[in-house]
Formats: sequence, C-alpha cells, structure tokens
Amino acid sequence: MEVCKSLASFMHRLLRARQHRAAWLLLCGRAAEEDAMVTEEWIRGLIKRGELWKFYKSKDWVRLKESVLRDAHYECAECRARGIVTRYDIDAGGQKRRLSTVHHVMRVRQHPELALSRTYRDRDGAEHANLIPVCKACHNRLHPEKRNHRTGDHDRERFTNEERW
Repeated sequence: MEVCKSLASFMHRLLRARQHRAAWLLLCGRAAEEDAMVTEEWIRGLIKRGELWKFYKSKDWVRLKESVLRDAHYECAECRARGIVTRYDIDAGGQKRRLSTVHHVMRVRQHPELALSRTYRDRDGAEHANLIPVCKACHNRLHPEKRNHRTGDHDRERFTNEERW
C-alpha cells in the first residue's frame, strides 16, 4: 500500500512539472497508441520537409527491416513468386551482398500510418503483407518512377531518390 501511495505521489509530481509524459501514458496503458501517433506525425513531417530518408535510418525501421529479412531467410519475395531463389544482390564492385531491401507494398508517402506495419487490410478486411523482402532488381521493377529519367536510360536499374537503405 505504501509503495502505491509513493508511486502515485511521484507520478503526480511528474505530471505537474509537465515532464515525462511517456511515464503517464505508460501508467494509463496508452503508450503504444501514443507512440504510433507520434511516429506517423514524425513521418508526415519528414515527407513535408523532403527528408523521408531519415525514416529509413531510424532504429525502429532498421530493426523491423532486419526482422522481415530474417523471417524470409533473406529471399526475394518477388523472385520466389516466379520460382527463383534470390538471396544476394551484386554491388557496384561486383561483390555478392546478402539481400538488404524491404519494399513497402502500401507506399510510405501515401500511407505513413503503415510505415512500420508488417501487414495491412484491404477494403474487404483481408490481411496482406505490407513489407516484403526484395532484391534490388525487383525493387527497381516495383518502382519504375524512381529510375534515372534524365539520361533517358529507362532500362538501367538505378534509383534517384532519397530512400537510402
């Protein structure tokens, strides 16, 4: 009983000082809900400022991306759908690199609320994968709008955007 009174007193002082809002939200059981809202607002702000690349460097995204890749055994989902197993990309120096790209099916610019969501629901309520591991070639095919259009080389598989993954 004494511990509860001490905790309540401590929390009350924190609230009065308008500090550690997260502690209050945690106490109320609303921390996860609030964090999701803050993340979405942060992403929307990044989009407005043209700094979406910062999202792709965030700890939350890096952890989630690695988890998605690990769960899929670092295999490209697009290649797998065509009966091909692709676990490596070839870098500019010709070296094999383990797959490191995860594609947002529901694009972050149009759906920032789903940026850290593994799945999404369509209008009928069916659940679909939102994050899929892909090789660089498949990712380029999924994003033809990001190819280098200045050179007129539309077959060249190269991005010209701020996504740095």
